[in-house]
Amino acid sequence: MSHCKPKQKLAKTLQHLNHKKGEIKMEIKLLGSGCPNCRRLEKNLLVALEQLNIEKKIIKVTEYTEIVSFGVMSTPALVLDGKVLFAGKVPSVEKLKKYFV
Repeated sequence: MSHCKPKQKLAKTLQHLNHKKGEIKMEIKLLGSGCPNCRRLEKNLLVALEQLNIEKKIIKVTEYTEIVSFGVMSTPALVLDGKVLFAGKVPSVEKLKKYFV
């Protein structure tokens, strides 16, 4: 049984770094219908990953039933390794970068 605090758990999740190529071994999902806010989040996320020199594919989830399966009721949302980081907002590039450092 783990006694880690939520921030420590996220930090452990982010420790899957492959330092050889600057890649992070994780699954990134962007949940949303393709609305303007979803596109803004995707753009911000791509910029953040590029600035951090992380080459990672973003999986877009647009099917309503799959989005709801994450417990998300408002989009856009970002999922990292199956964990919803946020929903219903579009963080800045700088705020997004904090999830990956």
